[in-house]
Amino acid sequence: MLMVSEKNPQGKNPGSFPYQISDSYPEAKASYHISAGHWRVSYSNHVDAMAVRALLSQVPIHDTDSILWGNCKACKLSISEIQNTIRTPSVRPGWYNVVWPKTLVPKFSCLLWLVMKQRLLTRDRMRRFHMHVPQHCVLCVSGTESHAHLFSECPYTLFVLQHSPCPITRSWMEFSLGNVTAQTARTLAVSHIRYQVGRDSSFDFWHDPWVNNKPLLAQFPRGIISILDSYPEAKASYHISAGHWRVSYSNHVDAMAVRALLSQVPIHDTDSILWGNCKACKLSISEIQNTIRTPSVRPGWYNVVWPKTLVPKFSCLLWLVMKQRLLTRDRMRRFHMHVPQHCVLCVSGTESHAHLFSECPYTLFVLQHSPCPITRSWMEFSLGNVTAQTVSNTEKQITYLFIAAACHAIWKERNARVHHNAHAISAHVLANLVKRNVREKLLTCTALLRSIRLDPRLEATVLH
Repeated sequence: MLMVSEKNPQGKNPGSFPYQISDSYPEAKASYHISAGHWRVSYSNHVDAMAVRALLSQVPIHDTDSILWGNCKACKLSISEIQNTIRTPSVRPGWYNVVWPKTLVPKFSCLLWLVMKQRLLTRDRMRRFHMHVPQHCVLCVSGTESHAHLFSECPYTLFVLQHSPCPITRSWMEFSLGNVTAQTARTLAVSHIRYQVGRDSSFDFWHDPWVNNKPLLAQFPRGIISILDSYPEAKASYHISAGHWRVSYSNHVDAMAVRALLSQVPIHDTDSILWGNCKACKLSISEIQNTIRTPSVRPGWYNVVWPKTLVPKFSCLLWLVMKQRLLTRDRMRRFHMHVPQHCVLCVSGTESHAHLFSECPYTLFVLQHSPCPITRSWMEFSLGNVTAQTVSNTEKQITYLFIAAACHAIWKERNARVHHNAHAISAHVLANLVKRNVREKLLTCTALLRSIRLDPRLEATVLH
């Protein structure tokens, strides 16, 4: 709408624009001054009329009225777009991509967010709130529990973090800034990336690391651009002609060095980015991980814990046994928990991983029902040498399954007696329960079952 002053409709107020000059009226619509797709206003030589005509000449006339927000039509406008336009943009913290990656698991990322914000109720914060709690870390029992200690300094934490595919910083300052991986990891990854230049290459000639994994500008002074008759945004294809490199024939020492480098770079039909000898389009994360990570040696008990015939809940429990991470009473007492130290199964020895799974008479009675003799030495057991080397592969698979089922049943019986005062199950009954679990699993393994039926002794021991 054309706006005019309403104080003096006759235009007698010297500070207002009189309606007579524009041949308009206060309630006029914009369409009143449009004719045949052009603006129609008075051709008065009044200075204000000329100013209005100059303004209108800059306003294009469209088919329909539209109210726009930026470059977006109002009919497609969203609240989020308005908010992103008018709000003051906040700077994302350095750890944003660490906490909220594309592969996030919500509960993990939310906890890590609290770690980065230092909002977990660690013992140092509890003491600042005048809460009477010990200050030592319960994981290592040596340092003072804080965010910095718990997540970057504690030996327990450091042991876990060292299994990461890429080295992780031990500095809490770097960690809290989001610099969690060492720069050597990026350097290591770049060393495996190779560029193949195509005839119509879209690689930046000066800025992409397609020569020796470094940009040319990182290898030569910036003046080399003008020496080679190039420009900063040049693509590699700019310097390719008829399948050959085309650069200036300057005798400058840097130009000669560039020509020597380019002579070692073959030109292919198309651009390709390679990882080792594998094209990026066929590249998998597992292949990258297997290339850059330090390969770990499998422990001797790996095949005992994870056999072909595994039952997940049995194998997970046996894994904790081998890692000695179950909360046995000897560990509880090391954590300053006031509990008896005797074994609840035999009421004679001190409860520990070694006693509970290789020395306790209750356990030994159960394990003697195994198809093959099992070692009684905890040292041999924890190294994975649980049976004699002369037994067949089929017997080993069955024995590994029996051990996992037995450890699961023994730990379950131990917990029932400790936490629920449950009626004690005799070792004979528990052994029969373990044998039944093994038999039920074997009946689902067709190939192994076929091997068992070929051995009458083994069939009589396992399936009956």
